[in-house]
Amino acid sequence: MKNSKKPVSYAKQRPLVTVVVNNQEVMQYDRRKTPSTEQFAYIDSMDKQMDQGIEMSGVFHKKPDPIVKSQLVAQQLLIALAAKNYSLAAAMCTWLSERMPELVKVKATGTVESMQVDLMFARPT
Repeated sequence: MKNSKKPVSYAKQRPLVTVVVNNQEVMQYDRRKTPSTEQFAYIDSMDKQMDQGIEMSGVFHKKPDPIVKSQLVAQQLLIALAAKNYSLAAAMCTWLSERMPELVKVKATGTVESMQVDLMFARPT
């Protein structure tokens, strides 16, 4: 995936990605803030690693599509939040925001060991 920028008008319409765990908002990521060159390099390296294959829920995805990648990144985001690793959580939010511009909410229920994660998208207006 390239470092494609989302249209400014869309960022103004849907500026936040909200993370909700067990019906409690735990984090908001403001996508109006432009990631640094280093942050773009980090999320590009994440893509390269995931392009080599991903194992999720006991299933190996040799060529993961963007939704599978997003689910993995969202799970890593929740693990980072549980560990209070806020810099890693912010990096996962950066990936989600940049790679999934229609994403508005990551909603999780359960415990870290058994978490149901839903990605909620808005339609561009």
